[in-house]
Amino acid sequence: MPSLLQTLINICLFKASPQDLPAKQDLLVKVIIATLALFLIRNYYLIGGSRAIAISVTQVFLIGASLRVLLMVFKQTDRWTQAAMSIYGCWSILLVVILPVFMMNSGVEIKSTDLNLTTIMVLATTIWNFAVITRILKETLEINTPLAILINFILELIFSTVLVSLFAGDVM
Repeated sequence: MPSLLQTLINICLFKASPQDLPAKQDLLVKVIIATLALFLIRNYYLIGGSRAIAISVTQVFLIGASLRVLLMVFKQTDRWTQAAMSIYGCWSILLVVILPVFMMNSGVEIKSTDLNLTTIMVLATTIWNFAVITRILKETLEINTPLAILINFILELIFSTVLVSLFAGDVM
């Protein structure tokens, strides 16, 4: 497990690639569970209540379903385990980085329009996450960077639309 964590950290730091991860289903399940747990913690602090569970499960499902569809479209289905492990694992690492901010502020200041340390940290982590996921998509799907950026942007729009549609005012 420590080498898996180190590889995931290196992917987040752009020093490793998804293909550097082991293609083991049991590890993928553990990474997905960890990601779900971290989404639950984050969503609890942002939203609170039982809706945090539904939103977290939906987020984890959307990530996996969209990746599965992309892999089928680009005929790279054999890369499912490593690609999913890298995306879920990097989400987990980035959530661990930002969770202290949510816990210290209980999500209150994040909704503010003031440019403060909390807002800057959330913005920087969001940009970092977008860059990491874009690189994973680029390498996994064997596409160019502009196309990977476009796909990631479209996925973010779809995720936001689905979450807002399902959970109305709870997500934003």
